[in-house]
Amino acid sequence: MDAINANSMQLYDIPVVILIDFLTVSAGEFFAVHAEGTDRFTLIGTNTAGMPSNATQHSLPHRGVFQMQIFNTVNSEGVPISNRGVMPDIWVDQTLADMILGVDTQLKFALDYIRNRLYNE
Repeated sequence: MDAINANSMQLYDIPVVILIDFLTVSAGEFFAVHAEGTDRFTLIGTNTAGMPSNATQHSLPHRGVFQMQIFNTVNSEGVPISNRGVMPDIWVDQTLADMILGVDTQLKFALDYIRNRLYNE
């Protein structure tokens, strides 16, 4: 593990993974879309929800609320993530069989991925 000294902070050159899936929304999607555009992170899982929280709300009569998107969030290639989500670098589904057994398929894959990168490169 190589350390890099930047402005008196010690940064480590180690693999960093971010787990994403359809439950990743709002600020999680902003984080994922910015991480996606770098070589520093590996996104593992399935597409995010495609619902960044860049909206404004207006009250309507009878306790209603109207929500409208106010700007478009795009990935590093300029593709909007609304209704599409952020795509992972490595697609890993959480299987129903593993879920029933209490196994987190995506986390297990991510840990194996990190171990492999640390000890086999």
